[in-house]
Amino acid sequence: MGCCGQKRAALRMRRHTTASPVPEAATPPPPAPDLGPDPSLDVVEYRGDHAILVRGAGGRLYTFSPGRRARGVPAPDAEQLLRNPLFRLDERRFDGTRQESV
Repeated sequence: MGCCGQKRAALRMRRHTTASPVPEAATPPPPAPDLGPDPSLDVVEYRGDHAILVRGAGGRLYTFSPGRRARGVPAPDAEQLLRNPLFRLDERRFDGTRQESV
């Protein structure tokens, strides 16, 4: 018959060798489908050198920076922003047509 120390050591060995189930890493959700640009938004491009925060005509705040120059904004906000010479319509995404709301 072994002494108490040997029993404790055997118990510890059993705990360390018993593999506990390791949960698998959660898989990330699938990416949202690319629905393309929203046709109801005008893409405005910022041409400045510093990050700025501007308020559109509707009161919504927009951030622009050299790292994020283009944003899609509703037409009334675009008209407000385009009054500033640091903004222009992004010609790469603007095809010259816009559907007028009735």
